[in-house]
Amino acid sequence: MNSYFALIGPGKKVASMAKNFLKNKEKEKHPGHLIAVTITDGHSLSLNIPQYFSWQEMLAHHHINVIINLDHDPALKQELRQNLSPEIDIVENIPGQLLHTLFLVKSVHKQKAEGQKTFLNHLVQTLPFATIIFDPHGRVVYWNKHCEQLTEVKAENVLGKKEVGFAFYYDQRPLVGQLILENLDHDSLRQLFSEQDIRIEPFPDGVQISGFMPFRSRIQGYYQVTAIRIIERRKILGSIQLIHDLNSLNLLKNQLRNQQEILQNILLKLPFPLIHTNLKGDIFFTNKAAQDTFLSLFKKKKTKNLFRLVPEILAHVSDYLADFEIGGHLATELSQNFILELDSDQWDVTCIIIPDEQNQNTTIIWILRNITMEETQNRLNAALAMSGAISHELAQPLTAIVNSAQLLANTGAKNIERIKRHQKIITAESERIFKIYRKLQNLTQFKVQKYLDTQILDLEESSAKHSDFTFPESSDS
Repeated sequence: MNSYFALIGPGKKVASMAKNFLKNKEKEKHPGHLIAVTITDGHSLSLNIPQYFSWQEMLAHHHINVIINLDHDPALKQELRQNLSPEIDIVENIPGQLLHTLFLVKSVHKQKAEGQKTFLNHLVQTLPFATIIFDPHGRVVYWNKHCEQLTEVKAENVLGKKEVGFAFYYDQRPLVGQLILENLDHDSLRQLFSEQDIRIEPFPDGVQISGFMPFRSRIQGYYQVTAIRIIERRKILGSIQLIHDLNSLNLLKNQLRNQQEILQNILLKLPFPLIHTNLKGDIFFTNKAAQDTFLSLFKKKKTKNLFRLVPEILAHVSDYLADFEIGGHLATELSQNFILELDSDQWDVTCIIIPDEQNQNTTIIWILRNITMEETQNRLNAALAMSGAISHELAQPLTAIVNSAQLLANTGAKNIERIKRHQKIITAESERIFKIYRKLQNLTQFKVQKYLDTQILDLEESSAKHSDFTFPESSDS
């Protein structure tokens, strides 16, 4: 019985598998025939095989009994499963589905498989993960190139042998595909895989084990091992074991988890309230500033809905959010600002819409800033800067006046030169004080300058141009 099969998937994957198959086909005859391919990413291939961009069109022109789907798109998988004729079998690039199809191919070609490399051999060799097939006695029948790359053990060193555990473990122990040939006792498997993060999931005639595998140090890591018996007419013909490398996926998950933790820590420590809700106002997340700000409201109203917690917010955004209801159209403006009066304080509120592709799980980020508190702080800062400037400007002239006045009081009436010298100092420093007074009267802007470890008002830059003040001379009496 001949098998006529087709490939469906992205150009690169289809080209790689097709070229590998055609290369092996030239070397020896086998019952599998690659009839056509369907390219899902629109890239034409330089292959002498009929190519289509629609699987429906491909089936309209060819009689096919096996389709190998290399595309991970869930929608395409669903479409194929629902619409393909029952006479057409699907091979999918996931362990669970693939095992059943391999069993089917094994059954179809088992009579012609003896003594020659068959279609199954070529298919197993092109699988994207390590694959081992055992005979009914647990001897290795197939050990594909990905298994060689993973273990650095050549197929020629293990084919026909039972004791092959050394390829994966430090000690000699049976592999999962060999264990299930004798029994499917999952408690026994749990004794062999006792690590806490390992998950064992049974399914008919097989088992799937996922987690951190205690392999040899070079290949130790996260894997998914799937093993299933090959059965025909209640007779066990062998078993298949697939080892799917999850290390890159697990690394990405850990990186994503770390990034999420970093982002969450940043959001939690923001100095202003931040709240994440859905369109109905249900709260998903509040940072520490938001919890502190609305603590009394949370306790009083006992709700996790922002619109019930602060009804004033809904009054401002009800019309705006109407465009984002499920099934509604997406508005062009994804953010809005408004001022909210709450408990005698003014808040600057920014709401940012975060839509999803189908507009089904659209959410909102709310950022609140207390501008009343900001204004109060700004005024306080201005007052402190001005008082610092006045203290700085007046300190020297006042000190000079006080010192001269004290010296003048202790000067005898006959010491005319000393009296005039101190009078001149008092007059000059008094003029300086009146100049400071005039600058304060003519302030037109607020500019500061650094002074020691703080900032003070820059009187010279902050005041308007003004004529120099001359202290009036006193008339002699």
